[in-house]
Amino acid sequence: MKRFSPDLPHLYVRRKNFVFRLVIPTHLRDLAGKSEFKVSLKTKDNLTALRKYGEVEPYYQNLMEKLRRGETLTSASDLSYEEIVQMAAIQGRTYKPIDQLIQNPAEFMQTHNDWSKAGKPKGPEFQSYFGTATSTITLSGLVTFYEDDQIHLLSSLSARERSKKINPLQNAVKQFTAFLGKDIELKSLTRQQARDFHKSLKAKIASQEIKANTASKYITHMRVLIKTYKLAHDDETETAFDGLNFKADDNARPPFSIDFLNERWFKDDIFSTLNPCAKALLFAAIDTGCSFKELCGLNPEQDIKLTATIPHIIIQDNKNRQLKTTHRKRTIPLVGYSLKSFQAFPQGFTKYATDNGPSNASGLINKFMKNNGLLETDEHSVYSLRHTFKDRMRKHRLPEELQNFLMGHKAQGMGAHYGHGHSIEDSSTYLQHMCSDWKYFTPHAS
Repeated sequence: MKRFSPDLPHLYVRRKNFVFRLVIPTHLRDLAGKSEFKVSLKTKDNLTALRKYGEVEPYYQNLMEKLRRGETLTSASDLSYEEIVQMAAIQGRTYKPIDQLIQNPAEFMQTHNDWSKAGKPKGPEFQSYFGTATSTITLSGLVTFYEDDQIHLLSSLSARERSKKINPLQNAVKQFTAFLGKDIELKSLTRQQARDFHKSLKAKIASQEIKANTASKYITHMRVLIKTYKLAHDDETETAFDGLNFKADDNARPPFSIDFLNERWFKDDIFSTLNPCAKALLFAAIDTGCSFKELCGLNPEQDIKLTATIPHIIIQDNKNRQLKTTHRKRTIPLVGYSLKSFQAFPQGFTKYATDNGPSNASGLINKFMKNNGLLETDEHSVYSLRHTFKDRMRKHRLPEELQNFLMGHKAQGMGAHYGHGHSIEDSSTYLQHMCSDWKYFTPHAS
């Protein structure tokens, strides 16, 4: 066996096959239970060998560091479950739990032969062959694991959006571990502990400490975290929280009535003391049905089309924000109060085009409306405008498929996925008819 290159001290060639070999110093061999780390890279190709070397070398250097700290590698408990799974991958094998392995006798025998040829190693390496390692992750470690596993989805989110996604998961773990009185390993979690937590949440709902929706989120978030971890390790069994649910409160915001808006919002210029950008943002929501987040996230170069034959906006992914789901993408003709808003702010609502902008605008406008008697009830908020928009579409008998499209809701049935859908001309005609709701609307008023 000869070294491949002086610059790669642990890469060797044996009969044209590449091998990684890291000699363990004499004084550390008792801790390691062997004299060297050696693994075939299972290739004769130079480039493939170099790539695999880059993967293997850091792994075994990490094991060497454990030895230097006085940690033994002869016991399976000295390596985490993830490290044992990684050990199998580094050696060109796929880690499979023992219960899966024994279901395929031929595969089990092949694994046994490979283990024998490797010198029948013990400890963690034995576990990496026969899938006998168990998870050692704690409940508090599930969130970090989730972030790593879902990085392909989380990387596209802004810092605020990422926090809104991760913080509830962290809080759910915090609530559960506080109930248990300690952090525990996932493998020790029992169904009874989950049921006891569920029961304790029922008591809090009964005493009005929390709402059913809040309790339901705790359970759901724990289920998501555990399921994500299990699926990442080819474990499709149920979680301890499966089937433990709460009937959620119906806390949907009520819609504003058309009469209330006409008499309290539009009859007089009662919004004159609200800053112009906030007012325009609010009025843009009236005849588009969009949320503040969607409106504030518009890219003026790509998403605002005021000079088109039919002025419109496009709700789509852009550099400012990502959509929750693919069916949220839509083209909305501008009519009525919404068209006037965009004509006043053709570049969009730049004052609130930041991560916190939609929330800041919502807080400011809700406070203004509360102080000026512009909320129909205490249950109303700016988000109620989306519910009003939906009711108005029902009133004017827009096709249900078009209603779902304009709201950004997922269409029901296969029929909605055929053809090109409703044209922008048809959508504009329907929305123009809806403007008849506004008793005091003047298209050319300032």
